[in-house]
Amino acid sequence: MSDVYQKDFDLQFAVLMSDWDKVNDSIHKFDDLIFRVRGISIAATSAVVAYSFSKSMGPMAPLFMTFPVFLFWLMDGLLKLFQHNFINRDREIRSYMSSPNLLIDRASGSMKYLKPAGDLGFQKKKGVKRWWISKSQLKLMTLRNSLWCFVPQILILCAVAIWLSVL
Repeated sequence: MSDVYQKDFDLQFAVLMSDWDKVNDSIHKFDDLIFRVRGISIAATSAVVAYSFSKSMGPMAPLFMTFPVFLFWLMDGLLKLFQHNFINRDREIRSYMSSPNLLIDRASGSMKYLKPAGDLGFQKKKGVKRWWISKSQLKLMTLRNSLWCFVPQILILCAVAIWLSVL
């Protein structure tokens, strides 16, 4: 294999590694954003519950807070949807790196795998109707860790509203 082909492969491999680093950084940033959204939701729920009991506001404040908790839950699902696209790209790169195709491409001096970094599934697909909440977002919203974060908040807010309406 000539030196020119080796340099071409090395450049393409360096671009792939750079793409892989950016994908992993994006996955971690979305993790951070998801945990921030959950923390803000829990803090806001706690504040409304404490305020409702301290000011004897009645059941309206906890009932109104269920709407923002639901919006936080939607935001959590949307962030997971974006993160899931990066995770799929990470899996593609890992699959290529562990396959014999990498060695074949190295021997030929040209990488046939390299995809553009923007091809992460964010583009609008033709012929597909866009809903406000996609099916994949709903699927990600029903993961166990999301359910364990947001459903108890909604249940607590409803229980507090019932409790305050009885008092």
